[in-house]
Amino acid sequence: MRMHGSGGLAMAALLAITSAWAGVAHAQSRRTRDPAQTPAPAPTATPAAAQPAPSNPNRPNPYLTRQEPEDWEMSIRIDVAASQDILVTPQGNYPVADLWKFDQATVVFPMPPTTAGFVPDPVDPFSGVLVFQDRIKVDRFDPLEGYPSGTRLAKWTLEGQQGGYQGNQMHIEVRVRGTSYNLTFNEAEASKLPWPSFWPPEAMDATKPEAFITQWVDGSDLDTTPIRELVKEWTGGKPQSQPPVVTAKWITAKVADLVQVSGSGFGYSRTGKIQGISPIGAPETAIRRRGSQFDMTCLLVACLREAGIPTRLVVGYDVASDKQERVFLEVRRSRSEDLRTWAEFALYDEKNDILTWVPVDVVAQRAQSSRVPDIRKPWDYFGNHKEMQGIIPFALQFQPPTTVRAYGSPGFWGWLVLPKAPERAEQWITIHANSQSKRGGQPRGPGSN
Repeated sequence: MRMHGSGGLAMAALLAITSAWAGVAHAQSRRTRDPAQTPAPAPTATPAAAQPAPSNPNRPNPYLTRQEPEDWEMSIRIDVAASQDILVTPQGNYPVADLWKFDQATVVFPMPPTTAGFVPDPVDPFSGVLVFQDRIKVDRFDPLEGYPSGTRLAKWTLEGQQGGYQGNQMHIEVRVRGTSYNLTFNEAEASKLPWPSFWPPEAMDATKPEAFITQWVDGSDLDTTPIRELVKEWTGGKPQSQPPVVTAKWITAKVADLVQVSGSGFGYSRTGKIQGISPIGAPETAIRRRGSQFDMTCLLVACLREAGIPTRLVVGYDVASDKQERVFLEVRRSRSEDLRTWAEFALYDEKNDILTWVPVDVVAQRAQSSRVPDIRKPWDYFGNHKEMQGIIPFALQFQPPTTVRAYGSPGFWGWLVLPKAPERAEQWITIHANSQSKRGGQPRGPGSN
């Protein structure tokens, strides 16, 4: 395939103009976390001679500033129902639903992550309930950790019981509470940071294999040759010859120029309800040079990782800025912007032990103009984000990164059923959010400045 880009010469020229890039304010420091609220991510090996020094949570951070906090409460409901067939008889046609029979089951759904522009409520960040046949309720969940990008999963269990379970419907409903912020990126200072001699474990978690980035949803490997070829062409084979921020912005510009956004990216059931997300994967997006917003973000994540920059994908619900309340309806063909995805790449100040996640919304940036803006100047949606205040992140993958089953399209949830999961079912998603804005004199949420 033919590649775009002018390679290493353009990258060298880019370094010469880095000092002219502007931005203001600071970024959030890597803080020591309370294990009761957020267990540490799975340990990741770092070079023995270059282990990170203890982090100082009170150290100032000069790269990314959270501003204009907005408190939100969001509910997400996943409905799963047995498939139906039509029984044709001389007396008429009748719908006949499958009957599920199983001994026990566990259901998982992501717990809200802390991202560049979102901090879960420190007191009551997450709750959820599992309902089977409108009767059995499980409101106690166990947190699971150690997954790619620092993902944590909530697990509900239908314990084994005599006679097992029989039915044809179940749903989970979760509530997420937290504070979203607009963001200002000090690109001039960030561009001075060199490549670190090591990446902290939290960053390395965002390099593990993930569905639609380096793997298919069943765990089989994707052929990432198109990704390697693109990054090699764009950077002259030397992505780390420039500072990480320079390389990240250069690759973002190339992805924005390469991909034409096409289609909503949603998967739909036979009745038109939204099942979930239907990506084609980063390598296929590189080959086709077109795809949904979800595909474009997957490609950016894959390319930044290929360049050596730990990067995670974030999924959030976009609440209209001019409304206090908005509902993502499962009964209509929702606009693709109801759910938004963006990348967050790791920026590590090794000298001061500051880890910052820098958000890059390449889809929003590309939608502003058919031409990529001047790379020498600060961009909207590259670190700077004036819409993040109205977005509630809730997942770092489209499918839980573990061995679970869903139906139709990845829908953020999954279940493990013994002795065997139903082969057929329908699922659909409903999301509802409302603002919990504080009035004058009241606290404005965690992490506010």
